[in-house]
Amino acid sequence: RPGIRLDGILVIDKPAGPTSHDIVGLVRRLSGLKRVGHGGTLDPFARGVLPVFLGRATRVVEYHLGDRKAYRATICFGARSTTDDLEGELTPSGVAPDQAKVEAALGGFRGLLEQRPPAYSAIKVAGRRSYALARAGVTPELKSRSVTIHRFDLIEWDATDPERPIAVAEVDCSAGTYVRAL
Repeated sequence: RPGIRLDGILVIDKPAGPTSHDIVGLVRRLSGLKRVGHGGTLDPFARGVLPVFLGRATRVVEYHLGDRKAYRATICFGARSTTDDLEGELTPSGVAPDQAKVEAALGGFRGLLEQRPPAYSAIKVAGRRSYALARAGVTPELKSRSVTIHRFDLIEWDATDPERPIAVAEVDCSAGTYVRAL
């Protein structure tokens, strides 16, 4: 309604499917506000908490963007995705490790790391989204960045298919980390 001011942070349980930008657009339409932003991009296939900042609260989004993030990720070993995520085509990638080898290797993924974002990411390269370039057959040049992995723990292991065991991991990390690129 005219004259009603909306300022604050709306916590949305984003479903799989829409992009973070789609959610912001929906909130803009429903609220009638122009000043709406989100607190970190979630991939379209990802579901989870997406903070949406309204009105004057958009001034504090920069502080949230630098905060630590927490994720729960499902990992399929013994296969590689063309897009580094579940939307890509899976192809065999050699012998899958067993649970003990994965747990032993996790220490190398904790602490300060240099990480190159995946080609299928929302990072802009020369004004275009990296994923758009990758889908057009162009390999985007993405610079590596320093990220910190505070916690990377294996919480489930399913070896029903020993050639493609499935793990569930929890990751606490710095902003800007691509969990699917770990």
